Amino acid sequence: MPDRVTLGWRAGALQLASRYVIGGWVEDFTGSDTHPWVHINSLSGDADILVSADLSTGVEGRFGFQCHLRQGLKPGDRIYAHLVGSDGAKHGLIGSPRIVVGLESPLVLFSKEYDYLVYYSAKSACTWIRRLFSFLHSAEAKGPVDIHRMQRAFPVDLKSLPATSLGIIRDPVDRLISCFLDKVVSWFYEPAITRAEPLLLWRFGQDVSLYGRFSFLDFLDYLIENPYPSDLHFWPQPLYSDNVWVSRVESLENDIQDFYASERSELLPMVNEFIDQDVGRNASRNTGLKNRLYVPGAESLGIEVLSDMIVSGIGIRKESFLRDATYRRFADLVRFEACAYSYDHNCLD
Repeated sequence: MPDRVTLGWRAGALQLASRYVIGGWVEDFTGSDTHPWVHINSLSGDADILVSADLSTGVEGRFGFQCHLRQGLKPGDRIYAHLVGSDGAKHGLIGSPRIVVGLESPLVLFSKEYDYLVYYSAKSACTWIRRLFSFLHSAEAKGPVDIHRMQRAFPVDLKSLPATSLGIIRDPVDRLISCFLDKVVSWFYEPAITRAEPLLLWRFGQDVSLYGRFSFLDFLDYLIENPYPSDLHFWPQPLYSDNVWVSRVESLENDIQDFYASERSELLPMVNEFIDQDVGRNASRNTGLKNRLYVPGAESLGIEVLSDMIVSGIGIRKESFLRDATYRRFADLVRFEACAYSYDHNCLD
């Protein structure tokens, strides 16, 4: 099979800012790596992307791989791939990479006047970044601004990729834990914001009486089995190409100021004004609790028990979920993400 894939959509079928998930399989090869890596080379050949091939497809001697890209791929672009051993030697692919998902994403903002994109992910300071963008570009809005439906006011109307882009990333381990506490445990304490139903159906079917038993271990197992579910809250964060300026949630205000100072300096005074207003992040209910405790065995507790704790005013520290039973699952899910963005976690070793 060929070691390249060409996007087959007609021109204009998908926006240039679309998300793409590249996946496929490779045969085991002679080398010192237990799990090989895949180099994916795209566009003009100047963007090297490391894709972990850690997830077995269930077929002996084959490894599945997939990677979530924000590359600005266009119809007709080709993606080349080859295996790389620990010694740096390259090996041809037996299985061909393919585009698994080509999705026009609502999680992107575009300023036509200032010609730049902002990429973000759910549970990565997304509300804060949307508020900042609407503050900076209210004059460009095509209608009323709904902070949760930004593309209505700021349509992504691209004929070519802009000169600069900003991408927001967060520690992937922290993000998974936050997503569980905010979007799954909330099934019991705040149904209006929960995204738990597909996960609960996956685990227990229609037996609602069992839903309270759903645990963090179940959550991780669901994502391992369904790495790209229908709800974008549970998607991994994308890999950005080298021409996207990456800002971290952990140092967001400083990183944002650096981006605008370098790339769009005319907007920096308004950025500083917004930051000085100290609007704060949209903290989840658990994060907003001052009294947060280390809870032994939290990874096995059901969401009903965890919800009762949060409702009573007792928050749960993230370290409660970093246990031997979760380490392998975390590694399967976010090792590549953490490596790509230099987040260091013992649980991923």
